[in-house]
Amino acid sequence: MKISPDFHDWELTVSTEHPDLVTPLVDVDPLHIANAMRVVLGHLQPTRDFAGQVTTLSFIRYAELNAAAGSKPTSSHLLGLAADYRPSEISALDLFESFQRMDVPGATWDKLNLYTGSRPYIHVAFRPVEEGQGRLRIYRDWELLNG
Repeated sequence: MKISPDFHDWELTVSTEHPDLVTPLVDVDPLHIANAMRVVLGHLQPTRDFAGQVTTLSFIRYAELNAAAGSKPTSSHLLGLAADYRPSEISALDLFESFQRMDVPGATWDKLNLYTGSRPYIHVAFRPVEEGQGRLRIYRDWELLNG
């Protein structure tokens, strides 16, 4: 089912590296789905509008998948507040530089990180609603570039 003009519900629980550990969407906490919708509408859909297709690599995770991904037990993925993705039509670096220049209309975030290496990808994280607006922090391999 489409949950935005270019985003499908199955993308909320995808994991390209550990598909066997994905929690079925019907078993995901509704609060985590609501959080994920903020990420979709506030970042992923505007990103697709700007850059074309992006492939979701990982989104909502529960403990076993999060551990297998090598992530911290405090990961925003556990609450549906983070997603990892790779653009298909432009490079991850070019898209990342567009975010640095604030060239992507409507896109917001709390933390945006470019993972470099042989297959670069972008991690986006939002804050819980009660913590307020995103701080628009930009990282490259978790080195803070602004702030």
